[in-house]
Amino acid sequence: MLKRYLPLALSALFIAACAVNRDQQMMVLSYQAFGPQVTATEVLGNEWWQWQAHGDSRPRDYDVKVVVYRGISLIDVKAAYPVIEEKH
Repeated sequence: MLKRYLPLALSALFIAACAVNRDQQMMVLSYQAFGPQVTATEVLGNEWWQWQAHGDSRPRDYDVKVVVYRGISLIDVKAAYPVIEEKH
């Protein structure tokens, strides 16, 4: 069980360590930074594009990025990192 949650715990510690400053902060991480999909799904959801109802029937790599932010509004985050479906 420890092996299952260790990557998620380490990612959380990494994020907490970066959040020392009280200023506005944003950090972009890959989905894999949160460990394997089996552990990250509970926190992040599945590793496929948000506009898809489900993953591809032929497994492939999705370049999913996760934006972690603090001290800034969701509107500002979405403006800084817009979702552009046509690029994928």
